[in-house]
Amino acid sequence: MVWFGKGKDPITYPISGFTYLLTHPRLWGIVIKMILIGLIVSLFALILLFTKALKPQAQAMGDHWWSWVLAIVFVLFESVFVVAFTLRCVQSKSSKRIFVETMRDEGAWRENQMEEPSMAKDVNCFKISVLVRIITFPINIIPLIGQVLYAYVNAPYAGWDCMDMYLDAIHIEHADQKVLVMGSSDAHIFSPAIYQMSNPYVRFGFAAVLLETIPVLGPSIFSLSNACASALWAADLERQGGPKATYLLAQQET
Repeated sequence: MVWFGKGKDPITYPISGFTYLLTHPRLWGIVIKMILIGLIVSLFALILLFTKALKPQAQAMGDHWWSWVLAIVFVLFESVFVVAFTLRCVQSKSSKRIFVETMRDEGAWRENQMEEPSMAKDVNCFKISVLVRIITFPINIIPLIGQVLYAYVNAPYAGWDCMDMYLDAIHIEHADQKVLVMGSSDAHIFSPAIYQMSNPYVRFGFAAVLLETIPVLGPSIFSLSNACASALWAADLERQGGPKATYLLAQQET
């Protein structure tokens, strides 16, 4: 089912989003501000854990030399989780702000009608998209082919994750979002039906994840530029009447 026959191919938006972020310095301030906040919070969390949690954990295991070694290991693991969660929150907040500001720049943000997307979904570690990424992450060990396969397997969920900022903003319910993205309310994880490359969300998600697998630049830059990409696509959908209108049109054409 081709839903973008009269519009831009969604697979190109992630690259457009990257160039958009590079050429709009006003958005850099959002990124820099959020990075600084993330670093400060992470540093504070590390200091707090080592000064307040190290000694009690060591004493809880008895007065032995190895108890301090284990306590240090435990605190390091705890620090990793705290920092990872903090950076996840920072990345989420940055993406949301970049998305909204890009929509405003494109003249597609309907003030008082759209609602700024929430971070709640992004910090949920048990949602399907996160679990699929964790399960399939080892595929990345295989050079090139592994990254392509990883991007393809995660494509529909990544496409939905990116575009739910827009779908939530225009108050489309989760069940309706699933129909728009997956093509059916009965679609389930790893179902072959949701991996059709003619589906625009799969095409968008494939390109977005593939860029995020690039070492260093992927997690730090492309994860944010994909928010620009989502906004650019959302702006085009707004001009075409919204996602439901384009979906119904595609249904009629098929």
